[in-house]
Amino acid sequence: MDVDRVHEVDPAKSMFETKAKVRRMVEAKGIPYTSVSNNCMAGNFLPSLSQQGYPPCPPRDKVTILGDGQSRAIFVSEEDVAVYTIKSVDDPRTLDKILYVRPPANIDLLNGGTGFPLGEEDREDTREDLCDRGGSHKQIER
Repeated sequence: MDVDRVHEVDPAKSMFETKAKVRRMVEAKGIPYTSVSNNCMAGNFLPSLSQQGYPPCPPRDKVTILGDGQSRAIFVSEEDVAVYTIKSVDDPRTLDKILYVRPPANIDLLNGGTGFPLGEEDREDTREDLCDRGGSHKQIER
């Protein structure tokens, strides 16, 4: 994610602040760079519904949704990010620029406001969702 364009909440906020400091330092020193902004890696975030600390499977009992639950995220495959990153190495147009990897054919939306459809309709029990609005959690009954 582009640290200058993201509207983060904790726990991600402190990570993005550190990344922004590194970017500012590289720019100030005049070090040539190409930043690759890939949003969310599908293989890391989708299997666990973007839950920190979970193994790569959906949590069964509750889900923490950061923000107001209406945010959308773009997930890209690791393979696509690798291809674009390798192609940018020898491309002078990417020097001192940010390369955004957002291929239209590779978009999946995760929208907490509409629920988590991954197996939810087949389950007898429901999952407790927690909505994190800038640090506070709100329970959402299903």
